[in-house]
Amino acid sequence: MSTRSTSRWSFSTGRSARAARLYPQNVNISAAAAIAGLGLDRTRLVIVADPTIRTHIVELEAQGAFGRFAFREDVAVSEENRKTGKLVAMAMVKSIRQLASPLVVAA
Repeated sequence: MSTRSTSRWSFSTGRSARAARLYPQNVNISAAAAIAGLGLDRTRLVIVADPTIRTHIVELEAQGAFGRFAFREDVAVSEENRKTGKLVAMAMVKSIRQLASPLVVAA
């Protein structure tokens, strides 16, 4: 018997802190955004599982005294690890290169 869903579903964890505890392998981008912003306890998160899509989609929205912004990324999935995107590996390579470089541009 398969435990995989065949239809789209959404799950609101409320705060990112709770999501990080429940789904530590799935909410790393959300946790990073929360830490950079209001913090894990003040950032809200909705997880959507949709077996019909072939990419990882992340949507971030923020508003405050600065105004409002929205960001969306649609990332190709890694063939080696379907829980992560190809962009993650590329970012890791960039970070390692920056650590080894005497000059860092646009970090």
